[in-house]
Amino acid sequence: MWTKLAILVGALCGGVAPVAANAQSYNFTYFNVPGAYSTTATGINDSGEIVGSFTNDDGVSQGFLYDNGSFTTIDVPGALDTELFGINDNGEIVGDYYDLAAHYDGGFLYSDGSFTNLNPGCSNLGCNYQFNAYGINNSGEIVGNADGDEGVLDDDGTFSFFIPPGTPSAYPVSAYGINNDGDIVGAGWDGAFLYSDGSFTDLPVPSSQPSENMGSPSGINDSGDIVGGFDTGSVIYSDGTSMSFGDAGTSAFGINDDGDIVGTENSSFASGCAAVVSEGSEGACSFLATPAGAAAVPEPGSLALLAPGVFALLALRRAGGRPII
Repeated sequence: MWTKLAILVGALCGGVAPVAANAQSYNFTYFNVPGAYSTTATGINDSGEIVGSFTNDDGVSQGFLYDNGSFTTIDVPGALDTELFGINDNGEIVGDYYDLAAHYDGGFLYSDGSFTNLNPGCSNLGCNYQFNAYGINNSGEIVGNADGDEGVLDDDGTFSFFIPPGTPSAYPVSAYGINNDGDIVGAGWDGAFLYSDGSFTDLPVPSSQPSENMGSPSGINDSGDIVGGFDTGSVIYSDGTSMSFGDAGTSAFGINDDGDIVGTENSSFASGCAAVVSEGSEGACSFLATPAGAAAVPEPGSLALLAPGVFALLALRRAGGRPII
């Protein structure tokens, strides 16, 4: 049984001026859990449900699900850390947790109020390694990595492993997102890639970025639009081209079929973010970017915890984990 803690929506954060990307303007809304050092939104589905995690000043972190104006915290019982990464249109969520007693560090599936430990067993790396689950589509196909060294696809318990051609032995490879066509995005030795029908395609680097700054694609929708992050901002890949997106310090993690994008931004880079983080904090807040002129997802706002509780969530620092600002 999962422990849940409801969080009510408080005052809404104001959006910043629209930001253009690939001829599309976006309205940004920033949000943060009150008192949290940082908040990271990592996934969004077509219903506008958002998953992510937040971290307190004492290092205790926990995952959240935002649904129709309210927030629920999801924590694996007995886990030292829990984090949420992806959500599909069926409300199924994938993430990672760390169980100190069991010495388990890996992925899980949360569905219909219960969770399943995901263990891919063995690959050419051997057994007893860490499996991280990052993305899930509506068919329940899950992607992630094995010890950070291989991309992994879990199709109803059948696991397949993939590495871009030419990748040196034990070089980190991660699969971060999958759409309903089975197209997978990730990052490896030669930078960002799209893996589709057994073939790898390199994703272009925006002209505004140095060529050695590869970035990390994290989300893909059914139109093939891909979002990710660079050291100096986020990026959108669309129709074979790429363009920088948002302010410096942003990392985009998820995109749905309406083009709504979620991610995180360092408070030192954005006044909108600085306005919602806790006083004296230099952490990160989350953003929701909606296409200008589109009906917006109900905006997350300042949050108030209804009951005390101690939850733990991995702060995306482990090897193979998604980078955050």
